[in-house]
Amino acid sequence: EWVDLIRYNSMLSSPLTHLFNIFSNLANSTIRAPLTKLMSGGLDFLGAKIFGRARTQFAGEAGVYVAGYVRNFGNAFRRFADVWKGTRSFTHLDLRRQIPLVAKGFKGKIVSALSVPMRLLEGADQFFMALARGGEEAALTLRQAKGVKVARFAEEAEEASRYGLFRQELFKEGQGSLLDAIDVVTSKILSLRNSPNPIISTISKFTVPFVSTPMNLFKQGIEYSPAGFLTAIKSQNKVEQLAKAMIGTGIGAAAGVLLASNRMTWEEPRTRDEKNAWRENGMQA
Repeated sequence: EWVDLIRYNSMLSSPLTHLFNIFSNLANSTIRAPLTKLMSGGLDFLGAKIFGRARTQFAGEAGVYVAGYVRNFGNAFRRFADVWKGTRSFTHLDLRRQIPLVAKGFKGKIVSALSVPMRLLEGADQFFMALARGGEEAALTLRQAKGVKVARFAEEAEEASRYGLFRQELFKEGQGSLLDAIDVVTSKILSLRNSPNPIISTISKFTVPFVSTPMNLFKQGIEYSPAGFLTAIKSQNKVEQLAKAMIGTGIGAAAGVLLASNRMTWEEPRTRDEKNAWRENGMQA
């Protein structure tokens, strides 16, 4: 367990890791979430007109989400402070079993010093989860005001805030056959990491140190792609799944057009001569 503490904090100690995490959380909670609500509301409006059914989602949820997001900054800062002080438990799916190892005394101070990278990462995640939850609660409140019954208000808001930070639990009810299939693979890997056999669990942890977060990121990548249309199969919220697929497909198509017309480049070459020639021609990564 001491080896795990040092090893995981070492892997998470790069400032770039924290910058990427903050940027990802920010983009997911301020761009992806309201854009998905806007698209879902538009699709639901068309579906209601075509099939004559009642509305369940509204484009206006995007605006109230942003307002609720901004109003929750105070709670977000408190969450970050609680994580830093050690009064809030870790909820990161890949890290929570490693903390706390020792809470008091001299060893507790050593653990506190060694776990600074983890606490910063968890604190940032809790900060953005609080903001996202404020937005999600505002969106669900609007939905209720429109006459839609929301049976699991608190649970839905919490699940949605976790989704944006790739922290959703396995086998979410009604997520559809394709995403359930991915979760089967994830659960098999996790069972090896949690094996009572120390040889199996140690080899698994050192081979695949992070499981839940990258697999959740993989699932979201599928949803926001042409393959995302398949996630509507047996999904409880087909409108939202179709909206995600349309957003991702549209962005991918736009990027493809820019690449085909030489208006966008990939990463610059690796060798010095090729890199210099690339830059001399005015190319940028």
